[in-house]
This record gives sequence, structure tokens and C-alpha cells, in this order.
Amino acid sequence: MAEYKQAFVVGGWSEDHDFLEGLTDAVSGGPHRIVENADSVTLAKALHDDYKWNLRFKDAMVIAHSAGMMAVHDAGIVVALNGVEPTPLLATIQGGKRVALEGNITPDDEHVIPTGLTNGLFEVLRHPIISAKIPFRVRDFSTIRQMIIYKRHFPDGRIYLPTTDDEFGFGHHGEVDKARQHGILAEMVPGYHNQHLLRPQEGAKLIKNKLNEL
Repeated sequence: MAEYKQAFVVGGWSEDHDFLEGLTDAVSGGPHRIVENADSVTLAKALHDDYKWNLRFKDAMVIAHSAGMMAVHDAGIVVALNGVEPTPLLATIQGGKRVALEGNITPDDEHVIPTGLTNGLFEVLRHPIISAKIPFRVRDFSTIRQMIIYKRHFPDGRIYLPTTDDEFGFGHHGEVDKARQHGILAEMVPGYHNQHLLRPQEGAKLIKNKLNEL
């Protein structure tokens, strides 16, 4: 596995820095440390200045959650957690409701995340135009396609990790098989859409183990 000092955690739609902080901290410290330094980047901010951020991503490890891959096309290593696949707008809205009311998992004891409903609303209001477009882009965007098209832009590896109980239904075994056919390290893992943000030490451990398989 190539070693990197810097990682970026790119959030999905409406995910603010507070929501990403746990995984950002976990990959740069603690028992499953992967890099020396990690920073979070909201999806709206990354999309707003795509060129600038990809210049920074190019020499780093990028962990993109959900729709985060929309903003990533240059990275040393890219890890897609529950990456978006084409989904009808209504299904995306319904999935969003299920995620907002998620009761199946609780945050790590040492990292309590503020309510996603409040923080998510504030994040959308900070970037209303870009945020409004993202659910519509989900209808046609494929994380796997992005990783295949930009294969040479991720020279040290591509990892695709959907979860078995994703509320949006983004992850399927067929997509994992397709990813593997194109040289992407892919696996269905247990959990829900926000599993590895709500339980960041678990997420960091999973990512570290998969990086060792590259």
C-alpha cells in the first residue's frame, strides 16, 4: 500500500464538518490511524471549486461518502463509502427520510454527533444553489462509473465499499462484481448508509484493512 501523510474526507449531500469530524479524526489518530493529517470537505464546497480541490486531492488519500465522489476525479487513493448509483428522485427523497430518522445505529460513545436534521439543514442553506442540484444529479451519477472513467487519475488504488442495509439502496452485489471486473477493490460490508460516519473507529478500521489489501 502506498503511504500518504494527508487524507480528505468528502461528505455527501447536506453533510457538514461536524458530521464528518469523527471519521476525519479516526483516520488521523487513535488505534486505526492511517495518515498524519486529515481534513473534512463538504460536498458543496468541493463542487463549488472543483479544480482547486482536486489539485489538493491529487497527492492525498480521499475518502468519499455517498455523493462525495461527484467532486473527486484526482486522488492518489480513493475510497468510496456507500457511493451513489443512479436512483430516481423520489427514491432518493424517501431514502433521505429514512436516513434522517435512522434508529438502527448509535454513534461511538466517544464521538457524539449533533442531530443530522439541524446540521444538514444549515449546510444546505449555506450553499442553496449547489445543494438543490445534487439530488437531481443522483438520478444519473454512478460512483463506479466515475472510478472506472478516471482510473488513471487514482494511481495507487480504488476501493468501493457499499453497505448491506443502505437506506437508499445504492449498494448491490452486481455493482460490486462490476467494480471488481474493472480492477476496483470492492466488497459489500454490513451496516447502514451512515454506518462509518456514526461509528468512525469502525470505519477507520475497515478502511485500513482494505488499504492493506491493495
